[in-house]
This record gives sequence, C-alpha cells and structure tokens, in this order.
Amino acid sequence: GVLNSAGGGTVSGVATITGPGSQWNVSGQYSSVYVGQGGTLLVEEGAAGSSPFLAANSGVITLTGTGTTWNLAYAFTVDEGGTLTVQNGAALSTMASGGVSVVGYSGTGTFSITGGGRVNSPAGAIVGANRGSAGSMVVDGAGSQWNSGSQSTFEVGSEGSGTLTISNGGTVTNWFGLVGGFGTATITGAGSSWNNTYLDVGGGDVFSGTATLTVSSGASGSTQDREIAAYNGS
Repeated sequence: GVLNSAGGGTVSGVATITGPGSQWNVSGQYSSVYVGQGGTLLVEEGAAGSSPFLAANSGVITLTGTGTTWNLAYAFTVDEGGTLTVQNGAALSTMASGGVSVVGYSGTGTFSITGGGRVNSPAGAIVGANRGSAGSMVVDGAGSQWNSGSQSTFEVGSEGSGTLTISNGGTVTNWFGLVGGFGTATITGAGSSWNNTYLDVGGGDVFSGTATLTVSSGASGSTQDREIAAYNGS
C-alpha cells in the first residue's frame, strides 16, 4: 500500500513498510519523519519512503534489503541516542540542494552502512557536530558506500567527539575530508578506502585536542592535497 501524508510524521511505536510497491511519502517543504524515544521505523524488502527530512532522535531507523530506498529532499539527523542503519543493499539518498546530514548534533548518534548499503549525500556530513555531542559512523563490508559530491564536506569530530570506521571493503568518497581535534578515523581491511580531494587532519572549528587517522591491514586513502596538524594546539 501507499501512505501519503502532509506535514510530517512522528513514530513513537513500531512502523514497518514491507515489500515492493509499499511506500510512505511525506510532503511539506520542511516536514520530517521523526522517530523518537521508543520508536522504530523498519523499511524492508524493496519498500520505499520519501520526505524532506529524516530524524532518528532517540529512535531506531533501519533500511534493509535490495531495492529498499528512502529519498530525502534535504538531510538526515541522528541524535539523542538514535541509530540509523542502511544495510543489505538498501539505499538512502539526499538531493544535491539538500543540507549537510548530522550524526551526533548535541547528543549521541550512531549511523551504520553495512552489507552493501549505499548512501548518496551530495552535501556531505558532520559526525560529532557540537560541543558535548558524540557521533559514530561505520561503513563496513564490500559494496558498502558513502558518496558525496563536489564541494562536499565530511567532518569527523570538529567540535564534538566523532569517530569514523571504514572496514572490510567499505568506501567513503567526498570532496573535503576533515578529522578535527576531537575526531578519530580508522580505515582497515583490504578494499577499504577513504577518497578525498582535500584532507585536513587536526583542523576544524576548535584547534585543540588530538586528531587521529589510522590506515591499516590493506586499506587505502587518497587525496590531492592535505594538511596534517596544521594549527597550534592540534
């Protein structure tokens, strides 16, 4: 079946969208699908959804299965203990004109791409956005991908605590990569890669703390230009 709703939607219980042709479409320029405390949204087995924004704030969102998609006009947030998982061939996409997605805005957030899941976010992402926040992103497994466009920013631990783990053949591709003073990025395992046009390790909005970038066990990273600990206190 198809559910069309204007003005957004809040999930505080369990919502499941299953199978090809099953859809939840949310309209309204700044409307959001908000999954709060105690809420679970499961989109599986080729089902689809669309909305301007998607928020896992204390709740759990899972996109799973080949052909499963969720399309966003703007961006997603994962905060306040929320989790968002894109797995087993599912796909999450934002439009080129959308904003930067955030994992850990003022609280904690966990975002995982596993089992060949794919995320296309042209504007990029921030993992650990503000002081006191803690964001974690994992891209694990062959075919698991995060792709951002030209002029995109991918920040890990700029002001809050941020961790990025790319493992077992996962890949992240973006234009400007930053591991800030409170950031840790680990790329490990054959086929795993983080591909940047520009890479800054030790910069960010707060020029203090310790930025860590580790590449190990057959993983790789690429960049055309880089700065390493380029600021006082980093």
